[in-house]
Amino acid sequence: MIAWTGSIQLSFSQTIATLEVSLPSPAAGIEIPARIDLDALSYLPDSALRMEEVVGNNRMPVPFQVSGSDHRVLHWLIRPRANQKKYTFQLSIGKPVASHPVKALERDGSITFQEGAENLLR
Repeated sequence: MIAWTGSIQLSFSQTIATLEVSLPSPAAGIEIPARIDLDALSYLPDSALRMEEVVGNNRMPVPFQVSGSDHRVLHWLIRPRANQKKYTFQLSIGKPVASHPVKALERDGSITFQEGAENLLR
């Protein structure tokens, strides 16, 4: 369940919305896809938006993508932590953080998918 607890605002912090996501049970190890109607929050282009997960006093960048042309939907992945059911995300005005591209490398007849220096799949 995604609850929108913010309002559209262009204040000092430039926060557009605070999104609280509650999972019915902890799902450590399994990334959960999430989405929300972006047009209900902002008409700014996705290139002008930044998303962060708020954990205590820390903010971690969250990669996202936008689909649709007539009606835009914001998509991102929730990376659960053990014994945590509630997650808070902030959508704000700012430059999105670039994520590492996934590369496909061929070695000795096999393909390895890699993100940054991490092997994802071989």
